[in-house]
Amino acid sequence: MKKGKGKMAETCKPKDPQLDKPTIAFIIERSLNKNVVVYEGLVDEGTKQLQPDKPLDVYWLDLDPVYQEKNRKKGKMTDRDDLNMIERNMAYGVKCEPIEGEEGAYAMTLVALPKRKGILKMVNGVPQALMEINGQQCYLQSIFVHSKQGMIGLPKVVYVLVKGVSVEGEKEQEERIEG
Repeated sequence: MKKGKGKMAETCKPKDPQLDKPTIAFIIERSLNKNVVVYEGLVDEGTKQLQPDKPLDVYWLDLDPVYQEKNRKKGKMTDRDDLNMIERNMAYGVKCEPIEGEEGAYAMTLVALPKRKGILKMVNGVPQALMEINGQQCYLQSIFVHSKQGMIGLPKVVYVLVKGVSVEGEKEQEERIEG
């Protein structure tokens, strides 16, 4: 879906037109349904830089037809939903802090992968998240979470696939992290 060096990687096409926005830095996909969590850079129209007070907007995008049908029956014509407090604090939230000495760059920590730090910044006019994948610095494209139903109804993560495109050489990278 996302690109390296400001262009789309040939094999990473968006699965849904709603994901074909240059401001989307990356997404989280899950095995439970087709809905995704979107991490979209908030770009200041005047400066063309990430907004310093809130550089990243995180929200659900209901792409699963069952969810879309339920939304339409309720009269809801958009597929966007905000994360709730539990989702922000336990699963999909992100913390972005300015990096001292690097204007417009933010240290990024995902609740889902707290040990895997990233950087959020503008690259060739679009928001990009950089993260190490397979020991290489990459433009993060997506994270896929494979989970199964746990004993008390909460999903248990089996593994996570982190996908991206290397900054040097633009080769696709994928790393599996066991749950």
